[in-house]
Amino acid sequence: MTTENWGGLRADLGQRALDAGPSESSAPDRPAEAGAWPDEMDEIRFYADSALTIPGEGEPPSECGVWRYRKFCDNCGEPIPAPHACQQRKCPNCWLTWRGNRAVAITERLAAGRREAEGADARMVHAVVSPPPGSFKTLHDYWNGFSDAYDLAQEKGIHGGVVVPHGWRVKPEVKKAYRELTDANVITESGVWRFVRDHKKDWRTLTYWSPHFHVLGLGAEIGPNKPAEQDGWVWNRISHRGDSSLPEFTLTDADTYEPMFAVAMYVLGHIGFEVDGSQQAVRWFGSLAYNKFGGLDELADWEESTIERNVAKVADRDIEEDGDGAGNGLEDCPEDDCGGSLRPIWRAGRYLSDPDWCDMVGREQQRRLGLALDWACGEVVPPPGLQRPQSRSDLEESFEVMYDRW
Repeated sequence: MTTENWGGLRADLGQRALDAGPSESSAPDRPAEAGAWPDEMDEIRFYADSALTIPGEGEPPSECGVWRYRKFCDNCGEPIPAPHACQQRKCPNCWLTWRGNRAVAITERLAAGRREAEGADARMVHAVVSPPPGSFKTLHDYWNGFSDAYDLAQEKGIHGGVVVPHGWRVKPEVKKAYRELTDANVITESGVWRFVRDHKKDWRTLTYWSPHFHVLGLGAEIGPNKPAEQDGWVWNRISHRGDSSLPEFTLTDADTYEPMFAVAMYVLGHIGFEVDGSQQAVRWFGSLAYNKFGGLDELADWEESTIERNVAKVADRDIEEDGDGAGNGLEDCPEDDCGGSLRPIWRAGRYLSDPDWCDMVGREQQRRLGLALDWACGEVVPPPGLQRPQSRSDLEESFEVMYDRW
């Protein structure tokens, strides 16, 4: 079964589960999340609720998905096409890439911080900080809540970390439907927010406004939740496989990076932000704030390299070796028996001004690459109807039309 069909099946089954209501064989109700607002408050209008969204739920920028010649081979001169990827958090095409990139950056910085911390100060916890019910009505309330989250985290013993805001929680009946389907092995255990995203209903109808802040931070001794002393705020530590702290960190052991990366991926998956706003929604504080800690730059070269490689491993990414030849960090040319490397298209002008290189690739290839460069720079424009190719074949058609006229 294809991913597309499975997503449709998941949504259909989820719809049936919600329409039918909980079955008699469903798991017993679980206690409410600490700090969660009553879901009945969904009937109250909160401006911040409608002004914010989660990743992947905005409109793609106009150029995202449009095909262009973006690279060329430094040996044969062939221009190489690819679709433009905006990599913005709001884009339905690119939000997963955005999340992966940000999770890598968060994991690297946390690892660097744990490497620099001494002894027990390298312990890492995942906690959720929740404001009093009904207190966050506006965007001003939401963005100002960061400082309260920092303060409470530091009061509890966290000397530095990162804060990620969430605006919503999944409704209890949706969680129950999800549990029933996973317990019955009807759908795979991929997380309730994945279930919400795949559902036929709009995600907002399956969630309710209940803002809170996730804290990933370092500290030796972490204090307990005492709402009476916290102005109504709730401090809730999240356990990891039964432990209140994440596993001990070892620089050379990739397995100790995986929990940090997994938590970062989770909290970024439904981060709350303004679609067209410029507010930074991932913020560092305390000893790991940008004005106090340089991240990987604070470490020796071998430590930095070790962290980058271990994070790349848990993120399932490749890091090329530095040096000459095949390990130069560049993509290989896809043309058979070429052996060249791909360069950004904007560097083609330098190669086209080299007579020896031009003689090597031949006049026909010079013309093709020259046209691809002029198109990329906006010097030539395809005729109406061919200006925004949505596939490789569309791009090749546009290119051939322009080539005949160029």
